[in-house]
Amino acid sequence: MTVPAGWYPDPGGTTQLRYYDGAAWTDDYAPAPKTGTVETFSRAMIEKFLAAAGLSFTLDSDGYLVKTEFVDAAGCDVMWLLAARGDNQEILTLGAILQRRIPDERWTEAVAACNQWNLDNSWPMVSLNTDVGTHNAGKFITKLVLDLEQGIHQELLDDTIAVFIAAVGVFAKWVREQMPL
Repeated sequence: MTVPAGWYPDPGGTTQLRYYDGAAWTDDYAPAPKTGTVETFSRAMIEKFLAAAGLSFTLDSDGYLVKTEFVDAAGCDVMWLLAARGDNQEILTLGAILQRRIPDERWTEAVAACNQWNLDNSWPMVSLNTDVGTHNAGKFITKLVLDLEQGIHQELLDDTIAVFIAAVGVFAKWVREQMPL
């Protein structure tokens, strides 16, 4: 079996890559690619993502990082909730509440929209949150909960949060088309 030419970990024990020309090792070296380090998950990792993305959030009394932002001209604001929950803060909880109130008379339509979205899309799962004191009035909510007790790479956490934010934007646009105000 022949080893094809290419960059490989240096057999000399350095932390660099070394070029193998298919017959012998050359004197050409290159930096090895960075690898992510699994870290113990914490709210600080969420805050690191937010800072790198230039997003400012406030900390509420329940330990959630909270931000309400304007999403579109149809008046759909989103309240973002990000938290490290659990006894050891090992549970990543991401949530988004579309601040568009669903009135009683459109509740059945909203339930059907949730069901259709969840049938057609595996993520994010969408549900309705009823307003306190009402039976059939509320708001659309999305939530993602991951147990990160074993830790996570910062890059993977960053991607997870970014994809969640993007997916909520797709849902907000979709529901606006399905249920115009």
